[in-house]
Amino acid sequence: MKKVILAGGTGHIGSSFIGRLEKEGFDVRVLTRKVRRNDRGNKYIHWNGEKHGPWVECLDGADVLINLCGKSVDCRYTAANKIALIKSRVETTTLLGEAIAKCQRPPKTWINSSSSAYYGFSQKVVNEYGEAGDDFPASICVQWEQAFFSAHTPVTKKIAWRLGVVLQPKKGLMLPFVRLAKSFLGGKLGTGNQYFTWIHEEDFLNAALWTIRNPSAEGVYNITSPEPVTNAVFMDALRKAVRAPIGISLPTWLIQIGGKIIGTEPYLILDGRRVVPDRLIDAGFQFQYATINNSLNNLFR
Repeated sequence: MKKVILAGGTGHIGSSFIGRLEKEGFDVRVLTRKVRRNDRGNKYIHWNGEKHGPWVECLDGADVLINLCGKSVDCRYTAANKIALIKSRVETTTLLGEAIAKCQRPPKTWINSSSSAYYGFSQKVVNEYGEAGDDFPASICVQWEQAFFSAHTPVTKKIAWRLGVVLQPKKGLMLPFVRLAKSFLGGKLGTGNQYFTWIHEEDFLNAALWTIRNPSAEGVYNITSPEPVTNAVFMDALRKAVRAPIGISLPTWLIQIGGKIIGTEPYLILDGRRVVPDRLIDAGFQFQYATINNSLNNLFR
């Protein structure tokens, strides 16, 4: 039974991933900041994500270390939040790299989360060989990946997942869009021309397992659907999936005001990126839900 250590496993994506890993027969241990009572299987191991401690021992002899840690980008980009967004990713990654270096039997594979935001806001199609963007979300990813790939772990293979928005039925980043659609505000947002890079939860889990199991997998992979869509197309598909009869479009100025009210950055909705997973496709990976209509119909059937 392969031993997997998962940092950041208590979020929406991590919780789904734990269930799938255990179903596939992996022995999963989760690094968490919260002390878990009644943890009969000793699955949850306490750490603070800032300092070395007894948790380092659990990495010794592990087959795979996966890091999903990072403060949610769904916030206002104040000076304090910008620092927290960077620190929660870069410092945690650096800490894990140092911990691997302390191991007598280092993990065979280290997988670190990143984001499709690496490529910046753009209408152009970009694959894994595209250049980094110059906006703030892109700069987070650049620093994050630099901390990952610069860590001295000579016997540990490294894989970076540049994730699109993982579509989950009743949680995660889908919820705000679903609420809009069910409130009859599910028309296009802003111009509607901005691209939306996404992946169905099941395809994310399958792609993640593929990178774990494939001995030749290494380096950067875009974990995204092969068919990013515009916001207008996405919202139209979502309205149909949740059976919303009408969808009033929201102009840019109203979204900018609304973002300030609910405490998020408007350009997370008003700008987009068009990222494709060429390395997965070239390796023969098969997507179950490659189109947005099939994906959303499955999630909300």
